[in-house]
Amino acid sequence: MAFAGVSLIVDGKLCDLTSSPFDAGVDSGYHLLVVQGYSNTKGTTPNGSCISSRPFLVGGHRWIVKYYPNCRYKNDDDEEFMSLILESDDGVGGHEGVSQGVKVQYEFSFIDEPESQVPAIIRRYKKFDITGDIGYTWFMRNEFLERLRHLKNDSFVIRCDIVIIKADNNTEEHARKKRKNNTGQQAAGTSTTDPVLIQLPPSDMQSHFSNLLFTKEGADITFEVGGKKFAAHRIVLAARSAVFKAQLFGAMDEGATAPSVLKINDIEAKVFSTLLTFIYTDAVAWFILLEENEGDNKEGDNSTADNGAE
Repeated sequence: MAFAGVSLIVDGKLCDLTSSPFDAGVDSGYHLLVVQGYSNTKGTTPNGSCISSRPFLVGGHRWIVKYYPNCRYKNDDDEEFMSLILESDDGVGGHEGVSQGVKVQYEFSFIDEPESQVPAIIRRYKKFDITGDIGYTWFMRNEFLERLRHLKNDSFVIRCDIVIIKADNNTEEHARKKRKNNTGQQAAGTSTTDPVLIQLPPSDMQSHFSNLLFTKEGADITFEVGGKKFAAHRIVLAARSAVFKAQLFGAMDEGATAPSVLKINDIEAKVFSTLLTFIYTDAVAWFILLEENEGDNKEGDNSTADNGAE
């Protein structure tokens, strides 16, 4: 999945990070919704009211995510839930009319739920028209969220994954017409040996390596940085960095074994966390930087949201 921007909500208000929509540039992507000051956001946003994300583009279509801290329905029984709605915004910005015949698959998850962010699984989900709004009216009870690991320092991050199914070559009608055309050609004795074009799915490599870093599965090296521990994989680091390659696979004395723990000085834990994220994903974890910058402004708060730290 390609990165499709981030929206930051602080104490119930959307922060304008940029003036123009972020374009993923491909037919599948994900947008991050960072909510800081969850308690204040929930307490000041009425039942039935939402906070909308920045617009973003995936597959040439414009989208927004609507976050309802106290449910989208104005009902006392429903206000215990948070709602997450994905809405097509093609009616503005010169995108009118481009949604006809297009389908979308989607998923909402917390940023630390990699098992819900696998593109191959999302592509098996039901396909929806993008002319209306879709999502989860009862995504989660707020009382459950407040007890789970997803809420840290009164903040959480939602990831919205989107897969666009274009109308041209992905419909049953198209397949039916193609079979009928081939049958007609065979009956007429004409050749049907045109090259078969296989449409490959978009690369999932970034998502796979991100999950590898997050789950620490197969990790064989631990870094100690600023009092925190980061698990990683030697082969990944060596493939991505000549410095790590020399350090991890350089010449060693005969009979010596490679160290399993390395201590690194003169670098902050949060900087090393961001470095690891970039090595594994080719992307900077903006939501990590935003959370930590917020934490730096709080006197006496030494907590961080380092990715992969123990």
